[in-house]
Amino acid sequence: MSADHLALAEETYQNAVALFKTKYTTSSDKKKWLSEKSTLHDVENVLLVAKERYDVRTNSRARKYINQVSAGIMYYANIMDMLVQHHPEYVSLGWGTMKLIFVLVLNHEELVTELAKALAKVSDTLPQTQLHLVLYPTAEMKRVVEELYALLMLFYQRALRWYQASRLKHIARALIKPFRLEFGDLIERINSQARLIESLAITMAHQEIRSIYALVQDCLSEQKALRLEQNKVTPVMTEAQQLQTQTLQLLISMQQMLLSHQTVNSGILLTTQRMTRETQVTLMIAATSLPSLLAPNESLRRRIASCSRRQVSLSMHLDGFLMSPTLKAWASETKSSLLIVSGTLSTRLESLIIGTYTTELIRSSKTPVLWALKGFNGAKCTDSTSELFKYLTMQALQLDPSAVGERVSQNFNAALVASATSGEDWLKVLGKIASVLPTLFIIIEADLLGRASRDELQIQEFLRLLQGFVREHTTPPIRIAFFNYRRARITRNGTSASQNDRTHTLFLNKLMQAATHQRKVVKLVSELRRQHAATFRQRIKKQASITVVGSDQEASTTAIL
Repeated sequence: MSADHLALAEETYQNAVALFKTKYTTSSDKKKWLSEKSTLHDVENVLLVAKERYDVRTNSRARKYINQVSAGIMYYANIMDMLVQHHPEYVSLGWGTMKLIFVLVLNHEELVTELAKALAKVSDTLPQTQLHLVLYPTAEMKRVVEELYALLMLFYQRALRWYQASRLKHIARALIKPFRLEFGDLIERINSQARLIESLAITMAHQEIRSIYALVQDCLSEQKALRLEQNKVTPVMTEAQQLQTQTLQLLISMQQMLLSHQTVNSGILLTTQRMTRETQVTLMIAATSLPSLLAPNESLRRRIASCSRRQVSLSMHLDGFLMSPTLKAWASETKSSLLIVSGTLSTRLESLIIGTYTTELIRSSKTPVLWALKGFNGAKCTDSTSELFKYLTMQALQLDPSAVGERVSQNFNAALVASATSGEDWLKVLGKIASVLPTLFIIIEADLLGRASRDELQIQEFLRLLQGFVREHTTPPIRIAFFNYRRARITRNGTSASQNDRTHTLFLNKLMQAATHQRKVVKLVSELRRQHAATFRQRIKKQASITVVGSDQEASTTAIL
């Protein structure tokens, strides 16, 4: 039982106690006795304890035999009374006394039996009444249950008083107040009240059933209305489905059209993007053009032709340059690096020719290379470092225009290239272009700077820009070779080889001296070989002449003989 049901039972019991105290008794002892009990079951338990004690006290074999004898004699009591009427002489005080005793015994037995039956019936009635109270906790149900509880308390008190009485009181009560007189009216009232509770519960159940019936009727009515609405909606739904099918077909057709248009538009868009990129690259190249300087390919062609006309044999110098450990260290760097080839006026011709053939060697290997080379006497040059970097940027744009076009964005476009003015600006543009290439070589001759190449401070500033460019753009690797023959001390003042800025310095004077020494050694070896060969040939001739004279003498002797 839940807490709410327990609270309801407790409330009903307390109200029943109050009703009993005001309506059925005025005795203070009875009121006090009830006040000590908590529920109606406690009152019932007290009564059952008293009954058990009484049953133990009266459960004897003699009493059982007396009860059987009394029942048997009283069965023939009417017959005996008729005999007494015809034979009055048999009437005596003894018979009357015996009859009275037997009547008392039977009345007492009837009282005990009926009282036990009443207690059993009341015990069966209480759970059912409690269930009705829980199921229908209305005010009317509470009132009739409280009345029943009050009657039960009255019944329990009478029964308890009877069970606790002495034997003499039982004999007197059996004669004066048999069961029907003492408990009959109360049992009838309890039964009537129980029937009233049962009837009230049935009525409430009927009311609930009626409510359920009304609810079911409402549901059926709503269901019928919904069915009618559904019948009305069904044609509309059919039309809607047909319309949906048509719409779906139309959407499929539109989707196919959109796909075809999208394909066409994609092609147009790709073409437009390609043309835009090509236009951007063309504008970039136009923004980097320098009419004052020869075109890169033309300058390299003239340099190669000039070297060929001069008939300069540089195989020894080229071999020494290519086999230089400094050159190998510069070329083997996995990140960007700078090589400074420093010479003097005496090595000017060798510096120009080595730079020319180094550029041609890299270009012939299909490796991306940029160059800024000055022709021989009379060639054009520039005094601005920014124009030199602009010149290199123009070449970088022409290496792979399609790859450069793919890099076109808001951060890299023709407007950005056109707005570049300083050397730093052009180096930034050159770095963006170099990022789309796998690797890049840059060959620069200081002589292309004209008068600036003779200014030590400007050359140092130029080298500082190159070193900063190498540090900032580590990958893909950019390898820069700077050829300078004006002043050797420039490379010794703060631009020597360093692991931090990845700068390598190659002194051309030392390389030429080593090559000259090697050439002298080769010449000496050749002269020695020539002299040795001449001496060897003279010895061979002399030996051959001696052999011929000996043969002639032997032939003459043979002839004489």
